[in-house]
Amino acid sequence: MAQVSKVTGVVISAEDNEPIMGASILIKGTSLGTITDIDGRYVIHNIPAGAKLLQISYVGMITQEIPISDKEQTTVLSIDSKLIDEVIVVAYGTAKKSSFTGSASVVGEKALEKRTLTNVMSAIEGNAPGVQVTSASGQPGSSPSLRIRGFGSINGSSAPLYVVDGAIYNGAMGDLNPNDIESMTILKDAASTALYGSSAGNGVVLITTKSAKGANKTTVTFDTKLGISGRAIKEYKKANPKETYLIGWEMLKNSYINGSGKDEATAAQMATDNLIDNFGGYNIYAGVKNNDLVRPDGSWNPAATTYLWADDMDWEDAVYRTGVRQEYNVSLSNKGEKERQLRFARLSERTGIASKHEL
Repeated sequence: MAQVSKVTGVVISAEDNEPIMGASILIKGTSLGTITDIDGRYVIHNIPAGAKLLQISYVGMITQEIPISDKEQTTVLSIDSKLIDEVIVVAYGTAKKSSFTGSASVVGEKALEKRTLTNVMSAIEGNAPGVQVTSASGQPGSSPSLRIRGFGSINGSSAPLYVVDGAIYNGAMGDLNPNDIESMTILKDAASTALYGSSAGNGVVLITTKSAKGANKTTVTFDTKLGISGRAIKEYKKANPKETYLIGWEMLKNSYINGSGKDEATAAQMATDNLIDNFGGYNIYAGVKNNDLVRPDGSWNPAATTYLWADDMDWEDAVYRTGVRQEYNVSLSNKGEKERQLRFARLSERTGIASKHEL
């Protein structure tokens, strides 16, 4: 193998294919080396005899070793996840979590991807300690309410201030597509929210949207989600007409005893005589008089077996149904030398478990 007198190459990042400036290039086993320039390029002259490997390293990235060659080589460095210091978004930009002295919770991209979300605020539930997320309505498209500092006013709003990509957002949170969100930072204490003044009295939610990644590459992604929902608890056991009349008779009897001071026998007879009147005059049994449906001793008239109308009304079946959720997302990502763009489109259709609850 011929001796190599000069090595050249370029170092780029695996995350965005951009050149890495300041990467360390060292001939293994020696102190001879250099660093990459603004374009990620390096040159080393006078290679010692017997040198075989180059060590290429950069802070926060995995060190690589490549064979020495007389041809220009491209080295791609990947982020070392073990060395990453979590970065959080704050009012004035970003800060390392280890050096941040305020009180904040971060819901990152991984936490968002793990859950199937219909609303951005649902991502905070269970992921931000001390933050209360309350769903007051099951209506599709409704947004949960968020409380960062509890309830500070009887009449005023306790909702936090929402900031999307540095701009204060006053719209409905249900209008934001969860797939557009890269991270959310919940600022809790006064020092963290001071930049926003009195409007941040109830805390601040900083929302950062996704941006295009990768160089000179156009990426189109499409995903679809389909889900169903039903009642969280079983249907209630319903009383049939006979049970309803018997319960009503017992209630009438007790009301006459306790409310009107009647003796038990008189109260029982009055309950029998007035039972149907207390049910709006509806006696659904054929061939049985109104004052003979439930007898004074509380027993059921055995002749009451045939309904005047068909027993085919199930109001729960008429009101409830299986809820269906359909969602279609498409995104176009493009990053060039001088511009970057990321466009999202979403089509979402949801029907609740109750009739007429749709979005």
